[in-house]
Amino acid sequence: MAASAKISDSAFDYDSDRLEALALAKPWLAEPRYFTKTMVAASAAMKMLQHAQTGVERGMARSPPVPIEIMGLMIGHVDPDDTRTLVVTDAFPLPVEGTETSVVADNPRVNEYMAELSESIEAVRKERLIGWYHSHPFDVREYPNWFFSMVDVQTQNAWQHQSERMGSASDPFIGIVIDPLRSLAKGRPEMGAFRNFKPDYKLPNRLVGPDNKVWPSEAALTERWGPACGSYYSMEVQLFQTTLCQRILQVLSREHLWARVLASTAMLDKEARESAAQRVTKIAETLAKAEGLPSGGAARPFGSSMSRDSTAVAAAARAVTDVSLELLQGQAAQAVKYATFSRPADTAAEPPAARGPGRASRATGTSSSSSSSSSSSSSSSSSAASAAAAASAVA
Repeated sequence: MAASAKISDSAFDYDSDRLEALALAKPWLAEPRYFTKTMVAASAAMKMLQHAQTGVERGMARSPPVPIEIMGLMIGHVDPDDTRTLVVTDAFPLPVEGTETSVVADNPRVNEYMAELSESIEAVRKERLIGWYHSHPFDVREYPNWFFSMVDVQTQNAWQHQSERMGSASDPFIGIVIDPLRSLAKGRPEMGAFRNFKPDYKLPNRLVGPDNKVWPSEAALTERWGPACGSYYSMEVQLFQTTLCQRILQVLSREHLWARVLASTAMLDKEARESAAQRVTKIAETLAKAEGLPSGGAARPFGSSMSRDSTAVAAAARAVTDVSLELLQGQAAQAVKYATFSRPADTAAEPPAARGPGRASRATGTSSSSSSSSSSSSSSSSSAASAAAAASAVA
């Protein structure tokens, strides 16, 4: 997905007449991959990510500690100026919890809550329900964890095809999957948007993935997109915000948020440290397994002809690079902060005997101290510039 938010003041506009005509025509039924982009309001993305992170924290506080998948609904509309783009304007959490194999809203209380939420939205908002979102709080790996599982495909089918079978006007239905642990590790929103193919649709090539690219093997395709990869397709995700929202964020950054940025480092957060350790342990286990070694890491007997899984070794090498770059970027950020804001040893604090030629005369003492201070400031600026260059090179 795009890393930065696009500025769009028109994305929230709701042209009832044009959208009603689109809902009646349903052009998205004519092509298997009709939609190509999903624009998500930055405020909606923030709500979804916060909801997903809450599920992780709630699950890790239980025994045994296992992150919880969460679920919610989204409202929005088709972009009338570009009918192949969907716009998500807001998101609403649902009281649904699940596991890696099941996140379904089949609880009577949840169904009642959804009905009341739909009525409330219709009463106060012009937008309609346009999709659902849920989280995949799985371990950080080489590929993102935003994909549809078999259960996700079934849930998407239930809503998407029910909507499309309606004879009257109806909007398309999409699913968004959020990867909260990767979002925390990378420091950016990690999410994907998807729609299902019709049940009778057959892919022209079994190696074509949801991203419409041909993958080298079925194993690689399944590893990235899951066993249900032939049942759905993905769309580009673009965050957007209005000009007013951008200005408010600029004011907040100038007045308040800069202090938080300087005072905190994501790499030092408890969750980030634990996640990094778990990823390194998992990489070690993968390498041991690829080398044909026991999980304890015992050495291979001299002269042994055990085969090596080169694919697993290559994947582990990429994972090591990923973790290393994240840690290097965090260390570089810390170095920049230290060089910029930490005061180096001040020679003015040294005893007179250690000041060199300037100690010979009290009249020159002030001049020497001033010169020393200027030199120290120059050295600090030089160190900050060097650290910034290092951070830029790592990034």
